Amino acid sequence: MAQQRQQAMIGDEKRATEYLANERTFLAWIRTSIAIISLGFVVAKFSLWLRELAAQLHPQTQTFMREFRCR
Repeated sequence: MAQQRQQAMIGDEKRATEYLANERTFLAWIRTSIAIISLGFVVAKFSLWLRELAAQLHPQTQTFMREFRCR
């Protein structure tokens, strides 16, 4: 049992290295999630921009589509 405890103990240098590696991994996950959320906002804004552009280029079509959607 004492032998198992000695193997489970991590030295100070290894402990700091492992802690910093865990922190880098956590920050990478945070960075990735922020990038995915940002991409969602960009896609939503681009969709809105496309609708506005279509409304300016073809105003009759947009009127027809609004009437069709209400039914």
